[in-house]
Amino acid sequence: MALAVNEVWAWRWSGRLSRGGFAAASAVSFALLAAGRALPLAFGLSGPTSEPLGVAAHLLAGVLALAGALNLLSAAVRRLHDFSYSAAAVLVFIVPGVNILVFLMLLALPGKAGTNRFGPDPLVLKSISIEEWRRMSRGGDADAR
Repeated sequence: MALAVNEVWAWRWSGRLSRGGFAAASAVSFALLAAGRALPLAFGLSGPTSEPLGVAAHLLAGVLALAGALNLLSAAVRRLHDFSYSAAAVLVFIVPGVNILVFLMLLALPGKAGTNRFGPDPLVLKSISIEEWRRMSRGGDADAR
C-alpha cells in the first residue's frame, strides 16, 4: 500500500481520506503531540520557567502540539467526509468516551463506496492517458480551441 504525503500531512478540510491515510495521519499527529509533551521534559522542565531555553522549549512544544492537533483534526474531517458526514460531525470528539469509539470506527470501518458530495472514493485511482494529462495541464480542452 502506498500513501501520498498529502494524505498524511495535509491541513485540508475538503475531500475524502481512506482508512490507511487516516491511520498514517493519526500516527504522525500522535508523534507530534508526544514530541511536544516530551520536549520540555527532555530539558528538565516540569513547569513554567523564565529561562530563555525553557521559554523556547515550551514555545516549540506548543507549536508541535498545535501542528499535531490540527493535522489530526483535518484528517478526522476528511475521514468523516468518506462516510458522507459533514465537518460538523467532528464535534462528537468533544464527548468523552464517545470520542474513542468514533476514532476506532474511523480506523476500522470502510467509507462509502463510490463518489459522494465530498469527492471521489479515495480507494479508486483514476488513470488517464498522457494526451488527457497534457490537455489538463494546459488548462483545458485543447480540441475545443
